[in-house]
Amino acid sequence: MSPLIIGMASFVIIFPFVVFIIYKANFSEWGTRFNISKEAIEGANGFSIPVRQSGSTVGKTSIGFSHNNVNPFLTLFHDHMEYRVLRKGSLNYGNIEAIDVTGLLRPATVIIYRKAESFHLTFELGNVSNAQELLKFFDSKKIPLTDKARGVLSLPNRNTYEKI
Repeated sequence: MSPLIIGMASFVIIFPFVVFIIYKANFSEWGTRFNISKEAIEGANGFSIPVRQSGSTVGKTSIGFSHNNVNPFLTLFHDHMEYRVLRKGSLNYGNIEAIDVTGLLRPATVIIYRKAESFHLTFELGNVSNAQELLKFFDSKKIPLTDKARGVLSLPNRNTYEKI
């Protein structure tokens, strides 16, 4: 094959992907600030959290196993949450061991450690204020927060895309 055909084929494959990523970064709701509504959580549809990226990690490390930045979601209900990393899943709040946060590699990322599981869930929320709101919700459900997560709760509210 000629280099021209290979170049055109690469452009046709890569260009739409780049446009989609730019669209997701600039026009999706993941960076907007939210306040968790008790009425929505108790409703049939739950409360949808704008998530930039979801993922799973191995053990209590930040080593990623899989991630989803195309169509991630996190929806909170009264007694459980629903999410998508590679496929849809559901998790009862009673099956959560602890909640942690990280800002080392990705800004404002909440880590959910599951009981008796080797893979844990991560959700990049985009800003510290959203991480604080989600941490407050989990704290109200009496789910243990790590010391770092408790420290994030005490930070002043900031609606910026920054590392914790």
